[in-house]
Amino acid sequence: VLSTEDVGPAFQLDPHRPCALCCRAVVVAAYQDYVRAHADLDAALNVHPRNAQAHFMRSRIFKIRGNNAGALKSLDLAIAAGEDPNVYCERGNLLLEQKEEEKALSDFSRAIQLSPNMVAAYQGRYKANKKLGNTEQMQEDLVKAKELTPAKAVAKQKSEKKR
Repeated sequence: VLSTEDVGPAFQLDPHRPCALCCRAVVVAAYQDYVRAHADLDAALNVHPRNAQAHFMRSRIFKIRGNNAGALKSLDLAIAAGEDPNVYCERGNLLLEQKEEEKALSDFSRAIQLSPNMVAAYQGRYKANKKLGNTEQMQEDLVKAKELTPAKAVAKQKSEKKR
């Protein structure tokens, strides 16, 4: 189990290194010290404003603290810093919670474009399509998500090897 003392030496070597600040933020967030985690992520972003990972992590802290608007803004900044299918999925899920199904659908579709085998993106798009009443697309996403599920993929590989 990590503690703040475990990341202390890295942080003291270079207190302005975004990586060290992000690592410490992860550790203190694990101990539910979200104020300190948020401060470390803000400090990391002051050093490197286009650090997509720090923006993504910051969105999670905002979400935990009940600030969905802040989480959404951080996800927007993470995407602007570098496209990542995980960030699109995270934002899509948040948009679904806010009943913005069309925007969520767009994010899940972009995640799939970036990572065609991402099960979570198909699952999210399935939910968005379901809420929008897009029955055919919903079924297609459900089938694809099931096809990509690790247990199904392993079973499919085994059956192909037997042939």
